[in-house]
Amino acid sequence: MSAAYRAATALAAIDLRALAALRVGLGLLVLGDVGLRALSLRAHYTDAGVLPRAELLQQFAWLHEWGLSLHLLGGSTLAQAVLFALHAAAGLALVVGFRTTAAVGLAWLLTTSVQLRNLYIGGGFDALLRMLLLWGMFVPLGARASLDARRRGGPPATAAHLSVGGVALLLQVAVVYLAAGLAKGETALWRDGDALALVLHDEFFTTAFGAWLGAQESLCRLLTWAVLAAELAAPFLLFALAPLPRLRLALVAGLAAMNAGFGLALSVGGFPWAMTVALLPFVPAFAWDRAEAATATLRQRWTTATAGLAAPVVPYAAAARAARAPAVWVAQGVCAL
Repeated sequence: MSAAYRAATALAAIDLRALAALRVGLGLLVLGDVGLRALSLRAHYTDAGVLPRAELLQQFAWLHEWGLSLHLLGGSTLAQAVLFALHAAAGLALVVGFRTTAAVGLAWLLTTSVQLRNLYIGGGFDALLRMLLLWGMFVPLGARASLDARRRGGPPATAAHLSVGGVALLLQVAVVYLAAGLAKGETALWRDGDALALVLHDEFFTTAFGAWLGAQESLCRLLTWAVLAAELAAPFLLFALAPLPRLRLALVAGLAAMNAGFGLALSVGGFPWAMTVALLPFVPAFAWDRAEAATATLRQRWTTATAGLAAPVVPYAAAARAARAPAVWVAQGVCAL
């Protein structure tokens, strides 16, 4: 093993248990997204709603030219309900890790499709979920804690994963924080410490907790600078602290707390929770070791409960890995492009 490869592994390898947690998180995000959209299925996604397909294609002609949305195939409530049910099934398959590669691909396709069906709704959460699902197609989300892993009948050869897709997944998180930090840094209100208090006085977005927090002027000023500093520093520290796993875990926990603060104080949809899920690949191995030790009984019950659902049919051996190698290299090449 070359020194360069060892350095890359230390910097960007992702624990397979972290990818399993990411898979579950993505599945839950997909299910939540589908559920919320389903509440307005007729109003937002059928020809009887606010944006019929003919009007959508007239205003956004490129949708018609490229045929990017499966949800344009039918304008009835039934047609949309079928697609929503398929979308939810993909999310559920991700949660349990059943046919994971196909499930994440289908979830990405239908997530992109439903977003394109009505371009007047949505926000940052949509883009983040779409990109996390995209990179998820190029990493082994089902290698651990999944029905797929049970089918293979044996553990993976390694405990960590390093690939183009894994690097892209980590960089995606860094890019989001860096873009947010740079955008805030260009605004005088953030540099002066007044931005958060101003945001928290907007009754349209603010929750009850946010209204209370907005009244704490000194605290809001400190939190404004703290958020700005965290978003500018996080993209670099998440990688720089890789050799220091406890500090890296502390950083991840701090960023997750910041995300939770956004979610509790502001009505901004699923974006804060999606960013917290996106941080899971940065959680170091020692934290997963402790989590496994703490949940040993629960995992044994899961193994017993799913024994009949995923009997081993394909041994996870060297021959099986060798057979998949060409396809893996092709996929990583596509991901690099």
